[in-house]
Amino acid sequence: MSLRLSHKPNKGRTPHLYADNFIYFLTARTINQQYYLNTHEKKKMFIQIWNNLTNEYHIKTYHWVLWDNHYHALFQLPTGDDLPKFIQRLHGVSSWRLNKLDNTKGRKIWQQYWDHCIRNEVDFWKHFNYITNNPIKHGWCATLEEAFTYSYCANRQWVEKQGKNFLYEMIRQYPIQNFSPEEIPPPARRRA
Repeated sequence: MSLRLSHKPNKGRTPHLYADNFIYFLTARTINQQYYLNTHEKKKMFIQIWNNLTNEYHIKTYHWVLWDNHYHALFQLPTGDDLPKFIQRLHGVSSWRLNKLDNTKGRKIWQQYWDHCIRNEVDFWKHFNYITNNPIKHGWCATLEEAFTYSYCANRQWVEKQGKNFLYEMIRQYPIQNFSPEEIPPPARRRA
């Protein structure tokens, strides 16, 4: 196994750790948290690009959630050095397609991403549960029952594969500390 840092730490930029066969928790958001993925069509397009690239890079996705202005994903990457290539392609292709849909050329969509190498089983399940609970955190769902059916999250897939009791049990065994819904921004918040 090889571990590499992307660069020396400097002010305002966290180094990325490139590790082969590691599981990553990834977060990326749009510039100024703009709601660029604000329709079903745009979200569906992003998910299609994600699926195409994860197949190409042989990435195993464990969990994900997509919002109008950011996403979280938990996945295993066979070759750590592919992380920046994967993200660059994901963000490049999705930016190009979003700009084409909005008839806007050259607009920058994505900010720098943040990644975390999962350390152990507890770390995995806490990040997994963070994603499971994310529809509640962002105010789109009031309960876990609702979150299990949220359209832009792998919760539905987990319920189909393992059942609701599995997700409840993971949340019971690996609770998220200090979890509370965040304040929803005024009027710009829209369901797609």
